[in-house]
Amino acid sequence: MYKEIITTVSMLLLSICTFAQETAFVLSSQIDNLEGKVVYVTIWDGTSTMKNKTIPVVDGQFNYSETTASPLVIRVSATNPGVLKKPDPDKTGAYPTKAASMWCVVQPGEKVKLIGRLTDYAETSAVGGAENEVCNKILKSYFPLLNKQMNLQVKLARASSSAADQAELKKEFDAASQAALDALKKMVSQNSSSIMGLYLINDFMLRGQLSIPEAANLIKTVDNSYKKTEFYKLVASRISAGKYVVGAKMLTITGTLPNGKAFSNTSLSGKYYLIDFWGTWCVPCMAGMPHLLDLKKKYAGKLEILGIDKGDTEEKWKTAIAEKGLDWYHIMSGSGIYDYVAQLNVTGFPTTILVGPDGTILYRSLGISEDLNDKLDKYFSAKQ
Repeated sequence: MYKEIITTVSMLLLSICTFAQETAFVLSSQIDNLEGKVVYVTIWDGTSTMKNKTIPVVDGQFNYSETTASPLVIRVSATNPGVLKKPDPDKTGAYPTKAASMWCVVQPGEKVKLIGRLTDYAETSAVGGAENEVCNKILKSYFPLLNKQMNLQVKLARASSSAADQAELKKEFDAASQAALDALKKMVSQNSSSIMGLYLINDFMLRGQLSIPEAANLIKTVDNSYKKTEFYKLVASRISAGKYVVGAKMLTITGTLPNGKAFSNTSLSGKYYLIDFWGTWCVPCMAGMPHLLDLKKKYAGKLEILGIDKGDTEEKWKTAIAEKGLDWYHIMSGSGIYDYVAQLNVTGFPTTILVGPDGTILYRSLGISEDLNDKLDKYFSAKQ
C-alpha cells in the first residue's frame, strides 16, 4: 500500500513538470449508451472563468481536442434523459447535479478517454493520466451518495403524501445530503494535492460549504509542485480574500474603462462607492440594473458606483453598458491579481460592496435588494 501511494505521488509530481509547454490534448469517449447528437463540454483552467463548448456526437461517441499549457478540469454533459433530476417530468427544468455529468482532468499532450455508461447518473471513469486516478477515486466515492440525495430531492418535490410522510422523507434527504458532503470532504482532504482536489476545494468555498479557515487548513498539505498551478492560486486567493469583510480596508482595484482609459479606485478616495459584481449572463444582475440606476439618481453627488464584470466578452460588456444606460464606472475582472472575483471571494452574482470615504468596507451583500436601499438610505441620513 505504501509503495502504491509513493508511486502515485511520484507520477503526479512528474506530470506537473509538463504543465508549462502548450500542446494538444485529446478527449474521447467509449460510453455504452450515449444518446443525442451533441454533448456539452465545460472547461476550467484554474482561474474563476470557464469555457463552454458544444461537441457533436458521431456514431454514438465524441472526440474533442484543444491545446493547453496547463491542466484542465473538464465536465461533459450528455442529453440522456435518464440522468436528469426533474421535479416535474412534464417540464424541462431539472435539479443541477455533478453526478449527471462525466468528469476528467487533462494535461498538455495527454489522451484521455471517458468510459462507462449513463444510468440515472454518470457511472463513468476517465482513462489516461495519473491525475485521473485521483479524480476517479474521488468521484466514485461521492457520486453514488450524491445520486441518492438527488433522487430523494426529486421524490420530495413530487410527493403528495401526508405531512408525517413528508417529514420522514425530508429527514431521509437531510441524512443523505450530509453523508454525501461528508464523503466528499473526506476524499478531498485526503487528495488535496491533486487538480480535482483543488478544484473541489474552490467549489466548496463558492457554495459556502467550506469555511475559509477549513480551506486554509486543507491547503497546508498541498505539495509545493501544485502551488504553481492556477487551481491552487485561485484557492489561495479566495482564502486571502477572507480578510475583506465589513470593517476591513478595500484593496486597490485597477482596470480599463469602456472608453479605454485607465481606472483605479484610488480616484474614489474621499467618496462613498458601491461595487457591483455582474455579468450579462446573470439574470438577477440584469434584473437589478434599474435598481442601481435608481440609487445613482437618488444619491447623486453622494454615491459612486463601480461595476466589475466577469464572464463576458468585451463586446457584450460594452454593448450592455451602452444599451442599458449604465452610466457609472465599469471595468472587467481579469486574471491573477486582477481577478477581483477571487481576490474579494465573490461567491455569487450579483455581489455588492459599499466602501466608505476612507476605504473601509461598510456593507457587503450577495444580491441587490431593498435591503441595500434601506441600508444606504439610513446610512446617508445619519451622515447628514
